[in-house]
Amino acid sequence: MTIEFGDWRLVPVDALNWELCHRHVTSRGKNAGESKWHRLGRYYSHNTIAQALRYAAGRELMAQRENEAMGIWEALQEYGRITQALVDAAQELPETYRRP
Repeated sequence: MTIEFGDWRLVPVDALNWELCHRHVTSRGKNAGESKWHRLGRYYSHNTIAQALRYAAGRELMAQRENEAMGIWEALQEYGRITQALVDAAQELPETYRRP
């Protein structure tokens, strides 16, 4: 099973570990200009999936405001919005990770 949220994806490496991937336009090679999934070399264990979501939200925030300054409250609100959007985009979570 793969877990997708927005342009992010967790793919299983083995029974207990996942790798984070990001979908973006390839900048070089034979697939240059195509939007594809790229492995990031960032690994998470079965009990740290939430950290992958936090990392993805932080990267999204930095990408949106790359050369701008913003206040901490604005940054936290935007981070919360991004995190919620990623959660909303999740296709399916394993039963063990669903809230009761």
